Amino acid sequence: MNLDEKDNYIVKIYNRDAEIGRLVGVVEDVQGKRRRLFQAPEHLLSFLWEYAPCDRRLCGRLHLRLPVQVKGVNTDGRVFAEDTTIKDISTRGAYLFLKNRMSEDDELRLLIDPDNSALDVRARIARVEAATRPSIGVGVRFELKGL
Repeated sequence: MNLDEKDNYIVKIYNRDAEIGRLVGVVEDVQGKRRRLFQAPEHLLSFLWEYAPCDRRLCGRLHLRLPVQVKGVNTDGRVFAEDTTIKDISTRGAYLFLKNRMSEDDELRLLIDPDNSALDVRARIARVEAATRPSIGVGVRFELKGL
C-alpha cells in the first residue's frame, strides 16, 4: 500500500501486551479503502516511516510527539528517571529533550508511549546539543537486538 503524502491515515490498535511488546492493529486511509496490518510496534513504525515524506537530512523521521520514560545515569553519576516527550522518531533512533546532562555513548532505557504501546528499548546517546533552555537536546540510536 502506498499512501500519497497528502493522504491522511488512521492507526487503530486492537490489542497490546506490554509484557512481550506485542501490538496488533491496522493502518488505513481515512476512506477505509486501503489497509495494512501490523503485529508489533516496530512494524507500525516501519509502516509510518514508509508513509513519511523524505528529505535529505530527515529521511525516515516521523515528527510524532510521543511520551517517554527515560532511565539512565547522568554525568554526575546519579541514577535518574524522568518523563519527557520524543520530538521525532525513526526506526533507528529518536530525538528528545532531557533535564539530566548526558554524554555521547551513554546508555539509556526508554519506555516509549507507556500508556499505549509500552515499547521498552535500550538506546545510546548519539549526540548531545548545546543547552538552549533548561533541557538538553539529545539524539539517541536504538539498540534493537534480535529485530
